[in-house]
Amino acid sequence: LMLSKCAARKIGPRVREPCAAQCEQHVENGELALPGVTTDTFDARGSQVKSLIEESVINSDNDAFGTLRTMYDFAGFNEWTESLGVNDTAYLPDSWFPWYTARSSAKIWTEMYDYFQSDSPTAAWLRSLCEQTNLSFLRNAVEPQGALVHNKAGWCSGSDYAHDYNGLCDAGIVE
Repeated sequence: LMLSKCAARKIGPRVREPCAAQCEQHVENGELALPGVTTDTFDARGSQVKSLIEESVINSDNDAFGTLRTMYDFAGFNEWTESLGVNDTAYLPDSWFPWYTARSSAKIWTEMYDYFQSDSPTAAWLRSLCEQTNLSFLRNAVEPQGALVHNKAGWCSGSDYAHDYNGLCDAGIVE
């Protein structure tokens, strides 16, 4: 079951998991090794990326996310989302975060679900990170009934954007 709950018309900060999955394509392609995930050998760049992904996903650290975005410039992200039928999102040069609708979020999380089901050690690692997020409205609601949640909650503050609204959102997979 994939759920998305938003209080804002468009949302952005919960893009961290798809961003992490995009970074992990460099791992899947053999361009980068993540110590303790895909290799037992220390790799300085891989260790840095691993730490940044963990901070970005688990603790919702904007600086870690921004560093990943700067390091990889997310080449291919817009093409990836378009291939999923998500045509209302794009990274803009003046923002770290893309904006997209709850429907598009559902498409992205469906892709995340498929990735989580693969045999890839990086998929298993990212899946485990999504089980540990520090904030989860979904987890708070359904975990007492025995459900397992892989998610990323986010928020948009009206004071941070030219818009005059605030939004809280949570999206993810509930098993």
